[in-house]
Amino acid sequence: MKYVTILVALLITVSATFVLADTDDDLEKLDRFLKQNPVGTEDVYLQMNTTYGWTTVAIVVGYWDDWVACNELKQGLKLTGNLRDYRCVPAN
Repeated sequence: MKYVTILVALLITVSATFVLADTDDDLEKLDRFLKQNPVGTEDVYLQMNTTYGWTTVAIVVGYWDDWVACNELKQGLKLTGNLRDYRCVPAN
């Protein structure tokens, strides 16, 4: 039973590593796509500060001013009691 538990833990770890690698690749592809295909004049990422650094959690596109919309999202998240730190950065 001990060996089965160790094997299952190892398989979960390896699977998680592959999933994270796929996610990173997908985010890089999305980033390249947005840089080459802007929606309007300038698109904006909403990023959240995590223990691993800043990570993109939303893409703001299609508004008259994407910066204003992103900042409104930040303010709305603060109003809900969310204690995380957010920022808006250019996507393209």
